[in-house]
Amino acid sequence: SDGVGGAGGVGGAAGQAGIGAAGGRGGLFGPDGAHGLNGAAAEPGAAGGQGGAGGLGGRLPIIDLNTASPLQAQLAALMKKLGLPIQDATGIQLEDIDGRLIGPLNVWLYNTAMGQAMFNVGNTFASSSLSARVKEIVVLAVGGQWGSEYELYAHVIAGQLAGLPTEAVDALANGQAPVGLSGDELIAAQFVQQLMSSHRVSDELYAAAEAAFGQTGLVDLVNLAGTYLGVSATLNAFAARGPERFSAPVLPDPPSPVPGSEENGLGGRLPLIDLNTATPGQLELSARIKALALKIQELTGLELVTPDGQLVGPLNAYLYNPVVGSALFDVGNISAATTLAPSVKEVAVLGVGGLWGAEYQIWSHERVARQVGLSEEAIHSLAIGQPAVGLTGNDLVAARFVQELVSTYQVSDEVYHAAEAAFGQQGLVELVNLTSMYLGVSTMLNAFEVPVPGGPDAP
Repeated sequence: SDGVGGAGGVGGAAGQAGIGAAGGRGGLFGPDGAHGLNGAAAEPGAAGGQGGAGGLGGRLPIIDLNTASPLQAQLAALMKKLGLPIQDATGIQLEDIDGRLIGPLNVWLYNTAMGQAMFNVGNTFASSSLSARVKEIVVLAVGGQWGSEYELYAHVIAGQLAGLPTEAVDALANGQAPVGLSGDELIAAQFVQQLMSSHRVSDELYAAAEAAFGQTGLVDLVNLAGTYLGVSATLNAFAARGPERFSAPVLPDPPSPVPGSEENGLGGRLPLIDLNTATPGQLELSARIKALALKIQELTGLELVTPDGQLVGPLNAYLYNPVVGSALFDVGNISAATTLAPSVKEVAVLGVGGLWGAEYQIWSHERVARQVGLSEEAIHSLAIGQPAVGLTGNDLVAARFVQELVSTYQVSDEVYHAAEAAFGQQGLVELVNLTSMYLGVSTMLNAFEVPVPGGPDAP
């Protein structure tokens, strides 16, 4: 886990060679860094090679729970309480030999408010009507498209334990067309792979998935895909590795705007929940959402609640499964718990929305971006998924980081270290968390073709 190589040795007097420093020690599965070369006579030794990516910690040091803050210790205890029985039952490694949490769990400890909200989402999908096999198909389909090694390491095991055919697990994990599946399971795999690769779903495939899983089941499927898309982005941003390699990521097609569907008005493909016939759980969540949404609507002019009191945008989909929806809503509310500047946040959200062609997300955050001072040329370039123009400083660093992650599924060392220098490790975790969150929102908006209120030319 000590991923950075030592400094190079300094050369001695004439005739003495400098000694290169030893490379950093690799992590659980990461290789050791190469040792530095000895310097020539009277010259400094070369710097030690950079340590191997720290295994399951990757680029991000694993939090030492012996020196953790009280909030980190509290969240780590919750994660272990729920996670270690899974480790014992499956053999999926969630902590290292020193008891430190690894994979996404380690990332979430860097900002405990955001981390706990994100961790909580994963614990809600037991409320879903989806079978265990379909859930694993969804996760493997996402991870396979992104080449997310730790996610695939864990869910290849989980998929096998759920009884998926070996050929299906292998195909999905390597981003290939599903084999060995039929019926609803094949539809689920095709739906998720198409959504990940093209950022939209054809009418034919959407109708087949709706017939297979029903509207609520399909919302659960999309939310699960969006959640693990965020996990994949988090793991890849920090180069968290697993014990084996899979095929390279399957990069998306060039982005194109996803037109809103007029099938159900502002709900797009998904009917707006009628609160006059809603369940108690839906009513309770709706009231909680409205308490915040109406304030935002008043401040920004964004239409989040119709005159009839129905929720629009991603908020409507949350009501289809209030257990999952409540957790996702909580994630959306913790973006305030960051050290990031408002302009950096909007750069990240527009960067994601532009590359996904998520028209509702772009429409809503263009307005906010203007309010926090982003220029029109910057907003426009981000909104159409092009390299950012008109940005400087940390805003530009954030744009390059987010766009590279979302378009290539990984981040180069140069861009990563520039972002780490700009935001620090905790700030960079917060940037990745925000990016992951809005990847999930884009997934939902595009799958259900949620339209822009007033049409695409609305001011």
